[in-house]
Amino acid sequence: MHNLLVLIVPFGRWRIREAVENGERESFLRHAIQMTERNQERLKTALESSSGNINSVIIIFDLKEYTFRQLMHRQSK
Repeated sequence: MHNLLVLIVPFGRWRIREAVENGERESFLRHAIQMTERNQERLKTALESSSGNINSVIIIFDLKEYTFRQLMHRQSK
């Protein structure tokens, strides 16, 4: 049996360009690292509670609200 775990990261909602332009780049990076660590913990908890029944993981970065303006901003990369 193939058991799958799916994590969705709402990346498009993050206003990276605005954070960088407002001098909050370091704060944003700390937030992004914290979110990554939380997702890692969620993944670990899910894997442990499944007793090894999960054998595949898909992580989806939802870019729904990510704009071309943010994409083209050099300092945000």
